[in-house]
Amino acid sequence: MANIDTEFFGLERSVRQNTSQIKWVTWIGLGVNIVLPAFNQLADIGASQKVRDLIQKIVMETGGVKTVHAMRTRFVGAGMLVDLHIMVDPTMTVFAGHEISEQVKDRLRSLGPDVLDVVVHLEPFSEENPVCPP
Repeated sequence: MANIDTEFFGLERSVRQNTSQIKWVTWIGLGVNIVLPAFNQLADIGASQKVRDLIQKIVMETGGVKTVHAMRTRFVGAGMLVDLHIMVDPTMTVFAGHEISEQVKDRLRSLGPDVLDVVVHLEPFSEENPVCPP
């Protein structure tokens, strides 16, 4: 009878084996979650389309920005560097254009996904050519 209590018809042994398998699957999953992002950074993979869409949304919500294009992202450690072109009213002063680019930088650093630094290239907007080639 003691044998039935301790093993409960082989259930204890089965649970031990499944627990061991679950541990291996957990370790493998953790390894993939650590190695894959590191590999992407080493391979200089840019941000996902979802992150790029979020960056574009933040930029386009900045007052004075007519359009954004030629966006590039690069991971540095746990953060990201962003390089992009914005088009603004061609009649505004250099000072006003610079202020808009600073607002874009500030908004991306505070609202963006782990943005460390931003380089903003300023270009004049025109109806004939609303987006310049990258």
